[in-house]
This record gives sequence, C-alpha cells and structure tokens, in this order.
Amino acid sequence: MVSSATSGPARILASGVSTTFFGHDLALDFSLSEGPWRVAVRWIATDGGPPSADVTSDPQGCTLTLCGFDGAEGRGSAQPILLGALGDDLLFLHIRSFRYGASSDHTLHYTLFRVATADVGWTSLPDEEGDG
Repeated sequence: MVSSATSGPARILASGVSTTFFGHDLALDFSLSEGPWRVAVRWIATDGGPPSADVTSDPQGCTLTLCGFDGAEGRGSAQPILLGALGDDLLFLHIRSFRYGASSDHTLHYTLFRVATADVGWTSLPDEEGDG
C-alpha cells in the first residue's frame, strides 16, 4: 500500500479510473485539507474541430469540459491541466479519456497533483487566461 506519492515537486493526491453511467457527466470528489473539492467532468462531441479541455471555476471546485475526446484510441492531456489554486498551491489534473464503440460512456484515467506555485513558476489561472 502506498502511503504517499510524488513526482518532482508535486504531490499526487489521487489517481484512478472511472467510467460514466449511461453517458452522464462524471463528478470526482476529493477530500483536501481545506475541505471537499469537486472536479465535474463533461464531454462534448465536436464536428471535426480540434480537441480542447476547458476549465471553469465554481464554488465547489471546477468543471472540466472535454471537447473532441470521443475516439476509442483515447485522447489525453499533453501536460497536466491547471484546475485552480488553493492558497500558495496549484491543483493540476492529468487525464486520458476513452469512448468505446457506440457506447455513450466515457472512461477517464486521472491523476490529481498539488504543487507549490513557486515550484512551477506558473503565473495565471484558467479564468485569468480567458480560454481555460
């Protein structure tokens, strides 16, 4: 049993695999020292446009909207996605998403990271960038 995990300066808070139920959105609820934090994940099909992952903050955490993540071959984040800040720390999520055949369900592999802002030199949050 692993009691803690790190990668470089980041602490790995959680990792796992979840599959949606009859195509519904997915809610990942994490217990952080500041209290509960939710990542609501939504999938939107695209008409051939480029894939995107957009983050919108909300009082409970954030919503991650994945557009164009519908292929059976899977698609993931090229680098961890910045979700938001908690004090002097940043939360990132690394993902890979699959959709099998004609199913309306998606399977999501994820890892949640927490890292000190000073350790990664990040200067803006998703809502400040204007495009997630």
